Amino acid sequence: MYTASYITAEVARMKSAGTSKADIIRKTSEMRLGWQYVYASQGQDCTPEWRRSRIQYCPSQKYVDMINTNCPVLSEKQPLCDGCGYVDTDVFDCAGFVLNEMQLAGVPFYGQGASTQWNTPSNWAAKGEISTMPRDLVCVIYKRKDDKMSHTGLSMGDGAGGAIHCSTTVKSGNVNTDRPAWTHWGIPKGLYSTDELRKAGVDVADNTPTLRRGNQGDEVADLQMLLDSKYGYDLEVDGNFGKATETAVKDFQKKHGLSADGVVGKKTWAALGVSPEIVNPPVDNGNNDYKPSEPPVVAPEGTLTDEAKTAIRAAYASAMTACSILKKLLEGD
Repeated sequence: MYTASYITAEVARMKSAGTSKADIIRKTSEMRLGWQYVYASQGQDCTPEWRRSRIQYCPSQKYVDMINTNCPVLSEKQPLCDGCGYVDTDVFDCAGFVLNEMQLAGVPFYGQGASTQWNTPSNWAAKGEISTMPRDLVCVIYKRKDDKMSHTGLSMGDGAGGAIHCSTTVKSGNVNTDRPAWTHWGIPKGLYSTDELRKAGVDVADNTPTLRRGNQGDEVADLQMLLDSKYGYDLEVDGNFGKATETAVKDFQKKHGLSADGVVGKKTWAALGVSPEIVNPPVDNGNNDYKPSEPPVVAPEGTLTDEAKTAIRAAYASAMTACSILKKLLEGD
């Protein structure tokens, strides 16, 4: 079984060699076959501490049992992780696996749940029902049940329907024969160039927007999220191109040898590492059933939303894991 350290080094080598994002996804997803499923995980280290911290989020006992029985420490088969075959591997749930694969390859992608991913417009260059999926391109695939996405994975684009998804473990599948059947597909923005998509028969418009102060909408939110997450500008992602966003853009342009006019055109998008289709709106090819998500719930001042509480709990669990490791090191264990 490959380790996380090995895969990290291999990704760096592939990027240095100019390997395509799609091929990086194909390679790394295959290298992760056999890694374990842990509910509410997106590529964290497989440790007893992390696994234990996920139990409070499990929707049923089935997921709790998977967390405990598949860990030699939590199942009390041994006191420490020494000798466990999953040391230096990561854990995922289905959506976390897809999210981590995209981010590992350098594809902007958002959503820790399958339905959230599907319902995030900025994720997609194109999407539709499974019968319309291009068979020679890597795609994210989904299973719909009761008006929401119940499972997700990756189609390898090998022409034969090969798929990889995370269920009890990261495992191989097939788009054509898996049961329950896959129902929908999507191609994330930034995974392929516009020309590649068009050659594959995917109808994608090349309409990279020019953004400036006063603009509003999803394209501005994409820009803010990119400046915030990748370049550290600490912007509020509100879809409003105001003074703070303009100041960040001008600073970025100045640092990258561009005219610091605060206008985001093709040269600025390119410097940001964004190919044209990343900022395209999802294409409605007659098979899409995207429904806008409900507006976010804004908590009264001085209170925390459930999402914030979840994030705090996760950060606390990670901090406790780090403290435990440091304690062992200091005690000579």
